[in-house]
Amino acid sequence: MSSIKDFKTEMKTINREESTYPILFSYVLDGLPWKFFYEDDLLSRSSQEEPIWFGLFWAAYPPRRYSSGTNSYDGRYASVSVTTGVDVSKELWEGFSLSNLKLIRDNFTEHGKLINEKLIKELEPYEIVDSSGNLSVPIIREHTDDKLFLICESIAKKVVKYFLRNMNLRELVKEFDFNAESEALIVCYHEFMWELLENLEENEIVEKPFFFYRPHEATYKDLGSLLFIIKKSVKE
Repeated sequence: MSSIKDFKTEMKTINREESTYPILFSYVLDGLPWKFFYEDDLLSRSSQEEPIWFGLFWAAYPPRRYSSGTNSYDGRYASVSVTTGVDVSKELWEGFSLSNLKLIRDNFTEHGKLINEKLIKELEPYEIVDSSGNLSVPIIREHTDDKLFLICESIAKKVVKYFLRNMNLRELVKEFDFNAESEALIVCYHEFMWELLENLEENEIVEKPFFFYRPHEATYKDLGSLLFIIKKSVKE
């Protein structure tokens, strides 16, 4: 199976090294695993009987020194994701509002580029699109001929397998008073992926972008490296 080393090598090969951390966290650790949990019926999808996911809140103390997150706008054919976890000025984040992420997704899905002139103008400072609307962000194509996707999928499967082998969800329900094993999975996998990421950093296998430590130095271009697109393989 592929390793983090293979992933970093491929990111370098496609000249996207600056997006290594965002894709590793938001796609490999915080994206694909949930897909596998659903496929294995460990989590329930919404239905007519339960149309709205009601969410889950939990508290941990002492607070984590740092934890990444992901904002995304999903769709049948594509999704747009941005890694979060650093406080920078509201002005810098405005280009990545949910409404803009939806526009990026829709424009990309329909045209393979951005055509909304207002959106292009807003995003040009991030250096992820040119004046003609051509995007320069990483695009992962969920297909067997996309090497980056295959590496990401391989690592995610390995992470899920390790997590499920080492976590007794039934016992966790009893110990922490969860209502169901699905709740235990949601909470414990989140905590696990943050611990895993922290371990990778401590062992100097991956590193956060420097501005995550010095947010006051963040620029539009820095934030531009946090965004990437997933082009989905859809079976009609």
